[in-house]
Amino acid sequence: MNSKTLIAALLGGLTLFVFGYVVYGLLLADFFATSVDRAEPLLLYIGLGELVFGYLIVRVLSQTDTSTAADGAKAGAILGLLIFLGLDLIFYGVSTISELSTSLVDVLIGTVQFGVAGAVVGWYLGRDASESASSESTSSDRASTESTSSESTSTESTSTESTSTESTSTDSGSSDSGSSDSAREGGF
Repeated sequence: MNSKTLIAALLGGLTLFVFGYVVYGLLLADFFATSVDRAEPLLLYIGLGELVFGYLIVRVLSQTDTSTAADGAKAGAILGLLIFLGLDLIFYGVSTISELSTSLVDVLIGTVQFGVAGAVVGWYLGRDASESASSESTSSDRASTESTSSESTSTESTSTESTSTESTSTDSGSSDSGSSDSAREGGF
């Protein structure tokens, strides 16, 4: 695993953790409260779980060559929808921990949460691509300028040779005035 993947996974995991804390731990804590909740959540394990999900997002976005925040948000939201919908439906089917409405709200929040993390990861993965594209564009502009300058010099040289040939042809009294006229009309 290279450092870019590791940093992207850390950013994704941190985004998931903070988003989850704000939404589940603060804003909707009463809505999701059940009798089976721990008195104090084990933040270490929650953090490790979010890092695993962060790495999953990085792997998916890397496989699809996603390199913008917008594309990352779309891919992350789809990934979150599929993961949360699958897990929440299974948990609802095998336990009495939550109601169906709670499970469906969890799917909605998970979709948004993964979308936000996907945007962060997509942005990070695309940073190097946009920087290298920018430097490639600068190199391309330089090459284009050099090519244009070279073509301009070549055209001037051809034009000078052509004028010199016409002048010699006219001076020598050549009877082939048609080719000389066409050369003047064409600019060559």
